[in-house]
Amino acid sequence: MPGLPWESINSSTFASGTDQEVDSGSWLSRRAHAGSHVASTVIYSHLRFLTIGNLHKIPSQDVNYLEFQGCLHVPARPMLDDFVEQYYLHIHPLIPLIDEGEFWDMYSQTERGVASNDTMSLLLFQTMLFSSCTFVPYETIKKLGYSSLKTARAAFYRRAKLLYDMDTESSLLPLAQSALLLIAWVPPCNSTHIPYRMWLGRAIQHAKSLNADRLDTVPALSDTATKKHHRALRRLWWCCVSLDRISPLCTRFNPYITRESCRFEANKSLIISDLEGEVYRSNVYNPTSKKRLVGLFKVYIDLTIVLTDLLTLVYPFEDLLWSRHWPTQEEDAKIQQCEAAMKGWFVRASTKFPAVKEARQTTLNKRHDLHKSVMLHINLMYIYY
Repeated sequence: MPGLPWESINSSTFASGTDQEVDSGSWLSRRAHAGSHVASTVIYSHLRFLTIGNLHKIPSQDVNYLEFQGCLHVPARPMLDDFVEQYYLHIHPLIPLIDEGEFWDMYSQTERGVASNDTMSLLLFQTMLFSSCTFVPYETIKKLGYSSLKTARAAFYRRAKLLYDMDTESSLLPLAQSALLLIAWVPPCNSTHIPYRMWLGRAIQHAKSLNADRLDTVPALSDTATKKHHRALRRLWWCCVSLDRISPLCTRFNPYITRESCRFEANKSLIISDLEGEVYRSNVYNPTSKKRLVGLFKVYIDLTIVLTDLLTLVYPFEDLLWSRHWPTQEEDAKIQQCEAAMKGWFVRASTKFPAVKEARQTTLNKRHDLHKSVMLHINLMYIYY
């Protein structure tokens, strides 16, 4: 989807899931194509932290179909390492859905031979692979048997959507997380379907079913498992809020989450506290870069809150038969308030994160020991502004 924190690639090779199949050749050619991936992929159970939550309820013929379509396979290491590293380098900083420290603890189980009680839904993991696919080195894509990033993205999206559509997961949390990551899919140019809006709506619906939007009304509990679950819900909700601002901003539709339906300031500080726990547990960023990114997300969240009122003024026409040429006096006052809020945000943001020109970036990175991707995320935030 244009403008999101990951760069989408349009694809006409596969349709957007099971509800719109695209002819990809004969049964024999598809089987031959699947066979070419055997050496480069492994069954999901090879990674002991991956699970299929609803496997016992899925008909055997559906399981066979998912297996045939490659949905139960993931890239073998070290190719898989490229995917997860790129996910936490480029997707996670502005969409911090999954605790990075907890993920690396799970992911390293296979290497260490140490079991852990933490698991991850295969559906969610496949959506992570889909969302990071764009940034994976082309050599890795070729080793997996794909001729281009375009075909690889289409294949990873189709697998994730099949897992979602065939009810392999019944837990609402991974369903919501997966739906958010699937927003990045861009359908073929001749498609009338708008999947990113559908996925956003589903993610918010799942999140509200989990009461993720009302965590500030829940009394603090001491149970470790409950605290961990609440942290995951906070991450989920703020990712819903931020993408519910960026998606309408880029594609011109009304946000789902309004100011009246959510108390934005209630637990904003808690999500930042949650992210600070990742600073020394990242496998892709040094602590200096990670601290900078946590601070950036706080400023980014402030921008999404400011956009809440602005977007309702910029794109009010969705439910109207015609648009007015001139704003009312009340709307004019709101426009001035939004303009002042945006200017105020920019002053505060540029003080903490000055937009540095490319010519100065190398010097800045060396001086602060920052990863080069930090400036990428800073500039992306200013593009949204």
